Amino acid sequence: MNNTELILLMLRLVAAASLLLFLGLLVYYIRRDMLNQIDKVHKKNLVRGQLVSLIDHSIKHPIVTPLTLGRAVHNSIQVEDTTVSNVHACVVERLGQLWLEDQQSRNGTELNGILIDEPIVLSSGDVIGVGNAQFRVELTH
Repeated sequence: MNNTELILLMLRLVAAASLLLFLGLLVYYIRRDMLNQIDKVHKKNLVRGQLVSLIDHSIKHPIVTPLTLGRAVHNSIQVEDTTVSNVHACVVERLGQLWLEDQQSRNGTELNGILIDEPIVLSSGDVIGVGNAQFRVELTH
């Protein structure tokens, strides 16, 4: 095998490796984008509505269960208010309905201005109160 044949063989190998790398990256990016789109559709289907802040109507939180409200940063909705417990209340789904539950908070959780002492079903238009914050429930079905 002379030098020319060896150089041509090496060029073919480099071209083949480059083509395989290109195809592999193409498959990787297409798969990643498909999984991202599937995830977005899945999350959109899980959104049951939104909680709209009655203090600032531009603040809207999607209802994806379980949803927690409280002062701690790990909550779904963080309420910066000293009268709010670290984990104050939560919204959970049971049998296709959304329920509001107080999480043994210091000052209690209100639904439509009434302190709740047991889990209660939420409806569109209900107002959840935790501390000084209030959120209107807007459900989608």
